[in-house]
Amino acid sequence: MAYHTQKFLFASFSRFLFGRYYQLSSTASQSLCVQHPHPPILIGGGGERKTLRLVAQYADACNIGTKYGLDGLRHKLAVLRKHCQSVNRPYGAIEKTTAGIFQVTRDGRQGTLSPQAVIERFAGLAALGFDQVIMLIGVSCPANRLLS
Repeated sequence: MAYHTQKFLFASFSRFLFGRYYQLSSTASQSLCVQHPHPPILIGGGGERKTLRLVAQYADACNIGTKYGLDGLRHKLAVLRKHCQSVNRPYGAIEKTTAGIFQVTRDGRQGTLSPQAVIERFAGLAALGFDQVIMLIGVSCPANRLLS
């Protein structure tokens, strides 16, 4: 498992690691990480049987896309919570992030969002339990026009 192996590569000790797909005679690393014991591991996706189970087992953070909608995201977080319970891990120990493409205009015309609607959407995501939203702005909305 790559996630499991990755944590050992950042460890301050060396060990042999033999698995089904990885055979490492030593996990000694010369990396000079400033984050200890390793950099945060973020796993992205919303697969309920594998991906969210791996998040519960190994990840420091997850990213579940906004494509699922608010009800779908609520369900994905509930599934993650169950996976955390099954591996005896605190649900709150995992940073929850989401990302989406947002078409923003001043007045929210033609299926776009107004700046106020974006704020309300983000408040809804925060209420679900998301810690961060990664906002990708569509090309039809140059940032300089939003700010002027």
